[in-house]
Amino acid sequence: MPIENLRQLYQKIIERYRDFSLLTSIESLLFWDQQTMMPPAGVEIRGLQRSLTERFKHRIIRSRELGNLLKEILAHPDFSSLTQVEQRNIELIQRMHREAVAVPEKLISEIKRQETTTVSKWLIAKKRGDFKVVEKELGRLIELNRELSRLLMDEKEVSTLYDALIDIYEPKVSTEVIDPLFSQVGGRLRMLIDRYESEENFFTSKEMDVERQRELVLKVASFLGYRFDGESAWGRIDISEHPFTSGKYNDVRVTVHYRPGDFTYALFSALHECGHALYDHNLPEEWFFTPVGEPCSYGIHESQSRFVENIVGRSPEFWRYLISILDKLTNGKVNSDVLPEILREVNRVRRGKIRLEADEATYGLHIIIRYNVEKELFNGDLKVSELPSVWEEQYSEYLDVEVSDDREGVLQDIHWYIGAFGYFPTYLLGNLYSTIMLQVINRECKGWRNELEEGSLIRVLNWLKNNIHQMGKLYDPLVLIQRIGGKVSHQPYIQYLEDKYKGLF
Repeated sequence: MPIENLRQLYQKIIERYRDFSLLTSIESLLFWDQQTMMPPAGVEIRGLQRSLTERFKHRIIRSRELGNLLKEILAHPDFSSLTQVEQRNIELIQRMHREAVAVPEKLISEIKRQETTTVSKWLIAKKRGDFKVVEKELGRLIELNRELSRLLMDEKEVSTLYDALIDIYEPKVSTEVIDPLFSQVGGRLRMLIDRYESEENFFTSKEMDVERQRELVLKVASFLGYRFDGESAWGRIDISEHPFTSGKYNDVRVTVHYRPGDFTYALFSALHECGHALYDHNLPEEWFFTPVGEPCSYGIHESQSRFVENIVGRSPEFWRYLISILDKLTNGKVNSDVLPEILREVNRVRRGKIRLEADEATYGLHIIIRYNVEKELFNGDLKVSELPSVWEEQYSEYLDVEVSDDREGVLQDIHWYIGAFGYFPTYLLGNLYSTIMLQVINRECKGWRNELEEGSLIRVLNWLKNNIHQMGKLYDPLVLIQRIGGKVSHQPYIQYLEDKYKGLF
């Protein structure tokens, strides 16, 4: 069989995946529009649109034609002559094809349509603070995802329904890996919280009108290299109820949410989402619209947002750089004299009810709670109607706080209502990954904190680009961490927090 035939087979497979990838980008735009621009009455049509794109994607990836091409190329005597990148592309497409064949198109379509219906009901339920408004629709979405999990278990080679869902977001990472990690980090976080928790408000002058907050967000985005204006722009910044990032390559959009009484909320949202956006933009151009041209995993993705938001954004060096900008925006109200108070405020440890308002220490417990609940939803006997009460019990046990209504309880996050079951653990995994990367950066980019104070993060951003972003999906997440010289453990994260808190408090 000639080598030319091998190249032709490979190109045919990649061409089909390219169509799949383009449909994914269309789907991303539809979601962005729904959260930022779409009128409420458009939800039914949007559900049909998203269902259609999902059906087309499913048909491409599960088609018999693609299956035959994969069989032929894998049996080709010269298959090993393909490059590492090409072989990885075939491996990933084969993995996707086998999983798609296991799942009927009708189920995929129903899930996508139900996601659109459920998230629209969630918006109403959250405004009213009443879980019952969305309970029925969420129950239907969970049942559909249980069926999806049952069908995927064999292909993903996992032993539980929940592991099948986790694998969608964090390939080759299961509850067997996560359970001991979260147990260890959870115990150490509780000790840190007991030691450093404070009810004191170190800095309260956080009022800023929305227009000036927007100016602050734009300055920070520019500082990070997020391009949102001019002919070379590849991003834009909009407003949504729940901040998010959408798209990849040369069209990566972020949203933030403004609170007039607290400029730090929009600031940290922007830092977080720009961390995501840089990853999506920096994927290698020569890999666009191929499987390796995708981000490694959601946990690695979260590591990039958490690195920018927390390791950079809550550091003394960043705030020494930022304080002159804040001085001008607030007419001197926020200046270098109050910098020590600001640093303690943005790093303060305090138990609370809202994940998006949590500090770095308590944040991990918010994720462990959601992980526990999801595990019981899919591996245990937890009923949808019991979610509010179980949520309250978990918050009482882990954070010793009392949840007073559904808005600050089970309705606070969008994830379950868009069908993102198994996503939550990637947030805490991202925190763990980010501090492993920090250890390597500290060795390889000595002096980077001094540069940050002077207004430059170039060396760190280049390290992340070269070692994480440009690797795409060439490796699964645990392998990528090993390749940069790290080992997945709770210890770097705990050490990072202990060092920070000792210096501040």
